[in-house]
Amino acid sequence: MKKLRRKAREEALKILYKMDLTDKWDISAYQEEIKYGNIDNYEKIKEYLGFLVSSILENIHFIDSKITPRIRNWKLERLGILERNILRIAIAEMLLSRDVPPKVAIDEAIELAKKFVNRDAGKFVNGVLDGILKEN
Repeated sequence: MKKLRRKAREEALKILYKMDLTDKWDISAYQEEIKYGNIDNYEKIKEYLGFLVSSILENIHFIDSKITPRIRNWKLERLGILERNILRIAIAEMLLSRDVPPKVAIDEAIELAKKFVNRDAGKFVNGVLDGILKEN
């Protein structure tokens, strides 16, 4: 289950990256990708992948409002696309999912940042998410 959810997070990050890069925040453009992904065990992750992407899109302003106060002297748009969307995934899990403990969401976000960005991004993501966790 843990590895499957991690894969779902990675796939969600790819979809959110594309949305952010193209500024097309419409899930219908990605329904095919969510419904018929081309990876191993896709049937097992598509439900969680759909939850992540749709939760973020439906609550993007709420989620972003949690990030903004934690990045003092920065604007959300100045964050790297990957870091911004890793934070969004983690916040969706922390605040909108009932079955993911916040500490697990933070740990998974740190691993995503280390894998897709760099080690320092993991520290940055940890700092932002830890502040949000303490606030809520």
